[in-house]
Amino acid sequence: MRCLTPPNVEQTVGPRLRQYERREDMIKWVGAGLVAVVTVFAAVEFTRESGVPWYLPAIVPTLVVLGGGFLALARVQFEWAATQLRRKIEDGTSNRDDSLPGELQSWPRFAEFCWRMELYLTLASGVALLVLVWWSAVGSKN
Repeated sequence: MRCLTPPNVEQTVGPRLRQYERREDMIKWVGAGLVAVVTVFAAVEFTRESGVPWYLPAIVPTLVVLGGGFLALARVQFEWAATQLRRKIEDGTSNRDDSLPGELQSWPRFAEFCWRMELYLTLASGVALLVLVWWSAVGSKN
């Protein structure tokens, strides 16, 4: 599945390790964004009294929890890929300029899938929250 391999994937140990570490850092930042989205649960709570359909307040936390699960899976998978490369360097079986060994050449596609799902779910939860707040505001005027 070529679509789950980002462009410009490095084929040597050191640069690939940096790519995995960069992805780990990006996952941390998205996780921080997810925590920010969690703080909107207060907004979900205040909308319960404003006549929104019963299912709308449940959508935001559902998307956030699903996103958190994908985030955790992506983090673990990328961290494991980086750990495998670090071990090769520390064991002296590879150095940073060597080509990747055969078993480590492919990009961790499941991790990439989880990463992308988290991005989509974060976006979806933000949109759902906006719809919820908008509906609540419009509904409270009627």
